[in-house]
Formats: sequence, C-alpha cells, structure tokens
Amino acid sequence: MGRGELEQVAETSQRPPVPPLWTPLGFLLFGLTSLLLALGTVAWWPALLLTGPLAPPVVAVVHLLTLGFVTSTILGSLYLVSGFAFRARMQEGPADLGALVLYAIGTAWVVRGFFAGRPGDSAAGAPFLILGIGWVAWQSSKALFRSKMPGATKAPFAMAWVSLAATVALGVVQATDPSGLRLGGTVVDRVTTHAHVGLAGWVLVLIMAVGNRLLPMVLPSAMPSGLLALLPSGLTFSGAALFGAGRLGGSQALALAGGLGMVSGVAAFAGTLTWMLRHQKRPGLAVSRPDPPRFGALSSVACLLLATGIGVMLALGSSQPGLVFVYGVLVLLGFFGQLIVAIEQRLVPWLLWMRAYAAGKHRQVPPVPYRLPWRLLQALVLGTWAIGPWMLSLATLTGSLPGIRLAAAGLALSVAGQVMVLVTYGQSAYAVAVSVPISGQGRGT
Repeated sequence: MGRGELEQVAETSQRPPVPPLWTPLGFLLFGLTSLLLALGTVAWWPALLLTGPLAPPVVAVVHLLTLGFVTSTILGSLYLVSGFAFRARMQEGPADLGALVLYAIGTAWVVRGFFAGRPGDSAAGAPFLILGIGWVAWQSSKALFRSKMPGATKAPFAMAWVSLAATVALGVVQATDPSGLRLGGTVVDRVTTHAHVGLAGWVLVLIMAVGNRLLPMVLPSAMPSGLLALLPSGLTFSGAALFGAGRLGGSQALALAGGLGMVSGVAAFAGTLTWMLRHQKRPGLAVSRPDPPRFGALSSVACLLLATGIGVMLALGSSQPGLVFVYGVLVLLGFFGQLIVAIEQRLVPWLLWMRAYAAGKHRQVPPVPYRLPWRLLQALVLGTWAIGPWMLSLATLTGSLPGIRLAAAGLALSVAGQVMVLVTYGQSAYAVAVSVPISGQGRGT
C-alpha cells in the first residue's frame, strides 16, 4: 500500500484488509535477535574478524547474519510486502507459526554446529530449514502467482526460490562431504559458490524483485515495468548460476562470465534506481522531510556498488586477505543490513497502523506511519548504519581491535534504538485507535 492510498484511507475512513501479524513479527524479531547476537559476538571478540574467513566461529557469525538476520527478515517481510506492494495477500495460520519455529530451530542448529567447531553437525538443521522455508515459499508463490501482477514482476521470485534451494543443497553437501568429492573444486571454490548463489542468486535477486515495487513507495517514484524490472534480476540470477558452475567445474572462463553477469545485474539495478530517481513523484504531505528511510535506502546502494568493485578486484586475483572481510561486511551489513533497517522503518509502521485501525474497529484513524516518534533517534539509527559498516570495514582492514569493537557495538546499540522507535509508534497507534490516551503521545511527530 502506497503513500497516497494510506492518506486516502485516513481521509475517507476506508477499511483496508488486515495483514498477518504474529508470523511476520516473529520472523522480524528473530532476525533482529540474530543480528544482535552476531554484532555482540564481534564486539566481545573483535579478533574474530582478523582470523581466516573459513574459521568455524567466523562461519557461525556469517550464518547468524545470512540465515538468522537477512533471510529471516525476508521471509517475514513477504507476508507484508505481498499485500502492500503486490496485492497478493498471504494468509496466516498455525502452519505459518510452525514454519517460523522450524526455521528458528534449523538456524540455531546450523550456527551451533559451527560455533562448536563441528561443521558436519550443522547439516542436521537442514530438514527444519527446508520445512520452514518451503512452507513460506509455497504460501508466497501461491498468493503472488494468483495476483494480476505482470510476468516481469513475478519471474524474479521464481529465480530467487530456485537459488535458495540450490544454496541449501550446496550447504548440506558441503557439510556432509568435507573432502569435496561430490561437488568438486577446492574448499575456497565450494565456499565461494555457496556464498554467491545464496547472497546474489537468492537475497539480491529477491531484493531487486521487491525493490521494483517497494522502493518507488519509499522514494516515491514511478514503478518500473517490463525489461527495466526484469533485467537486473535476470542478469544477477544467471550470473550467480554460471559463476558457481565455473568455480565447481574448474572453468575460469565460465566463472568470469558469471561474475560479469552479476556485475551487470548490479549495474542494471543501479540503472533502474536512476530511472526511479528521474521519475520521482511529489511526496505526500504526511511524509516527514527529510525522510530517513529514503536516505537509508540510497546509502545502502552506495555500499553495494563499492562491494561490487571489491568483488571484481578479488575475482581478478587480489592477494589482500583483509579485502575478503571488507567485501563481506559491506555486502552483509552495508547493503543488506542497512537496507533492511531502512525498509523496516516503513514496513513495520504500515503493519502496526493497519492492525491498530482494525483493533479500534475503524472508529479512530491512528497517526500516519510516515512520521515516527523519536525523530532524532530514528535519524541516529540510520546515521549509524550509514557510517558503521564503513568503520567496521576500515578497522578490519587495518587490524584495529578497538575500532572493530566500537563499530560493532555502535551498530548493536542502533538496533535497540530501532526497536524503541517502532514500539513507541505501535503504542501511539493503538492508543489513538482505541481512544486510550498515553503519556507523551505524539512525541517528536
């Protein structure tokens, strides 16, 4: 649901459909908890980032970010985005909550195996992950493909789910066959393939697909369609598949072609974003100026572009070990993390607004979710995420333990600030909707 639609609801007292609550909130809370655990581990043990990238504790932290934070947030957001942006509402029932529990168990099992130094034990969490992910994939695909969205909008979702299935399969085979006889290639080849099929083929492709509909609501701008919407995802998906096939098959030419495909996909996404910026619409009167989520979304793209450049350097044979960690930090925290934090400041208030409006039986219209309370704290959260990943990358590159600890702790504290902003808005929205006054209502609005 876009700005204009929400404002129309506020003016005419229309009754919008009520989105699911507990399943998306559960996935989002699990994601934030995983992020806090990962950042807390790095802040407590900063030397971790100066060890080898294949060290089991490092791999455990990476999976806290990829499975626990990024993928969990995506799965929860699908319950919201499907209705807001794709007019394909997902239903919520006991099976959805069961999928959340299974996914959390599977993620915890995987992370525990790596922290304990027994990667083979991590494979036991795969059945839980497959059941949890599979249910959400089925529910979202069923809702999306019944919608009247054009094929160019739907196709990237199919690409993303295929990539996620391949990522899980690669992880299971790698954990149960450390010798690499089944997959082939070196350990670095197998890990690199697993990472890029997951981060590029799954996460980035899905973000591009959702971004085609969600970013225009945040900027705001016209929505891309046709080739403009399909090309970034298609290039990235194809590039990730070719890259993995080349690395595992020992074909440098194929791997380079795949790398070029992924770089082209990022470039095409930047081109689509540029098109959006050139076709901006006038923001609604209720939208705060400056708009923090808009800043966070654009800042995250800058991290993606720099990370892409570093990835090209690594592919061309750069021997700087610290660049691998810098690349990972900018991708996982600078792009994915910062974008998620920014979008959550839009998605979660939308959810709370609709639920509060329904809870009050549509008698009172809650505060518009574009002006959140604690404006200074909201800006500090996104400002920290705009600076923190760069600080963490620089500290890792220079081997500064105090710098690593400071950057990780700052990002962790900002997560607590994010929760405070969203909880305070939720309290205000419900209080107004059910006509129960609270102290400090409207603070910072």
